[in-house]
Amino acid sequence: MGYTELAEAEREDRGSARSGEGAFRNPPDRVAAIFKERLDRLLPEDLAHARFILWLRSSGLETPVAKALKKKNCDLLEEVKSLNYSVPLAEALLSAEPKYGSVANVQEAIRTGYPEVTSPTMGQALDFLQQVFGEKGNLPCTLLVVDEIQQFPAYQPIAPTGGA
Repeated sequence: MGYTELAEAEREDRGSARSGEGAFRNPPDRVAAIFKERLDRLLPEDLAHARFILWLRSSGLETPVAKALKKKNCDLLEEVKSLNYSVPLAEALLSAEPKYGSVANVQEAIRTGYPEVTSPTMGQALDFLQQVFGEKGNLPCTLLVVDEIQQFPAYQPIAPTGGA
């Protein structure tokens, strides 16, 4: 569900409240629940794995790869958990995109293209948000909350500058 669908759901809720149905039909945390459901159902938690799935989608390869895996009684999201080592995933990608030539070439392309990311940069995080929630180059109003930032070793608080 994208920004447009969220906006339509909000308009429906407002309409029902105005028509005398009382309080909004849906709880206020509906938006958070929709985002969580969207991410949990459609993307793995690991950034490299999620980026791989997004690449499959943008390349039109997700469905052919998923179908090839299903023929082997495998699930795409389960195989992506072993992204760098999954032979069935590499074979499915090779069958969907023969340009790689061999399973070994597919695995090498995956390893180099989707390395493990333990601490994403701000640019990587924003790019990911754009890919997941963006619509035609635009992001919906988004608030990013960072909690417990002092726990990160590289965190350096900004010292106050002079003044009164």
